[in-house]
Amino acid sequence: MAYALPVEEPGGTLDKGTVMGVQGTALLVMTSQGVVRAGRAAGCLLAPRAGDGVLTAFLPNGEAWVTCVLTRTDGEAEIELPDKTTLRGRELSVESESTRIVSHSISMKGTVLSLGGGLLLQGFAAVQTAACRVGERISRKSGCYGELSEQTDGLDERRAGRMRIESESSYRLRAENADVRAQAMLDLDAERIKVG
Repeated sequence: MAYALPVEEPGGTLDKGTVMGVQGTALLVMTSQGVVRAGRAAGCLLAPRAGDGVLTAFLPNGEAWVTCVLTRTDGEAEIELPDKTTLRGRELSVESESTRIVSHSISMKGTVLSLGGGLLLQGFAAVQTAACRVGERISRKSGCYGELSEQTDGLDERRAGRMRIESESSYRLRAENADVRAQAMLDLDAERIKVG
């Protein structure tokens, strides 16, 4: 706990001061009463640093607390929240030119989750998706995989205006029943064709 010089007023006072230094959780603040050692109030979310203009509360028991940061010389800021913090609001909006989130674990829940942007870059060691239904509308999709394995328990149906499959070494199609139909022409071109 931080202590300052005794004050005569029974209700305590507020004084504007300047942070001279930070020592762990304690702040050295130059006030009208001189340099005092003050604690940071829980409601002071903006972490004070040297050079900041702050409002310091002096309590009758001799404690001094920095209640808020009044001025800062540059545009940088750090907000320190308690270990467990909840933000509540009917509508919450975060706007910035650039946003960086670093976390050990991120959980997002919502009735509707919407992501939009010019470019989406993903880099994961593993991705797991569990969904009842996934709908995609993509003008162009390209991917490069070291290995791709897909399994469909029900119906796997693909429709396309044109479809082309290229394989550098071998292509194998196995099925209990296979139905290949072409309305106009079916072209099989190979050095050897084995049937049966």
